[in-house]
Amino acid sequence: MSEPDLTESRWALAALVHLLGEDLRAEKLYRLALAMRQRLGQPPEDLARIESNLALLVLERGELEEAEELYRRLLATRREAFGDDDPDVSNSLRSLGTVLYLRGDFDAAEPLLREALELRRAEPDPSPTRVASALSSLGRVLHGQGRLEEAEQALTEALSLRREVLGDDHLHVALTRKDLASLYFDLGEPATAEVLWSQALAVLRAVRPDGWEVADAESQLGGRLLVQGRIAEAEACLRDSYETLRRLRGEKALRTVQARQRLAELQKP
Repeated sequence: MSEPDLTESRWALAALVHLLGEDLRAEKLYRLALAMRQRLGQPPEDLARIESNLALLVLERGELEEAEELYRRLLATRREAFGDDDPDVSNSLRSLGTVLYLRGDFDAAEPLLREALELRRAEPDPSPTRVASALSSLGRVLHGQGRLEEAEQALTEALSLRREVLGDDHLHVALTRKDLASLYFDLGEPATAEVLWSQALAVLRAVRPDGWEVADAESQLGGRLLVQGRIAEAEACLRDSYETLRRLRGEKALRTVQARQRLAELQKP
């Protein structure tokens, strides 16, 4: 097998291993494939595919600083290779915006996500789900900035687009409902929030019965209930969800860290 073929095989194997949840092994294979391609002098746009997969894995593990560095490099590479209007550029804009959101830098994330949204709306045959994905990310940033009415508009449109294309029982529809539910708690509409959260959890339990998404949603719900002073309900959500995330995602994974932080809030006097 030639070295380029070996590199391609390692990248494909890394993607499969990543899908199976073997993150440490996947990371090693991604880095090996990337180093081999760099040594072979392959074009930056070819390296970008591996860097994109590696960045996602690093992000899922909670290494936000390295994820930001990788996504910034990816964005620069794709702008230079494909121009500003390429779909891969909008993907990198959204990914980098998401990392900055997770780092709490909402002001830096917003223009990136607005550009991603603008690019996706301007595509010759706009994909409703791609537009909805950018809207959902932007809505979370606006929520984080306290711009609740604008966040509601973005998330409501995202939910409408996803329901129209995917139906009510899809994972991404449930995740958007969860984001809206969190927003409605802050808008002072707990009844609406709890209906949306109930709908979201019902779908998540159906489509991801053994997945980490249910535990993550329950942890987020527990955090909202804690803010409301509903301590017993919050505790039931927070303790079980943290243990599930630690088992399924690992101690250092981003979702596990966030769940542990919420649980720590519960334990404060």
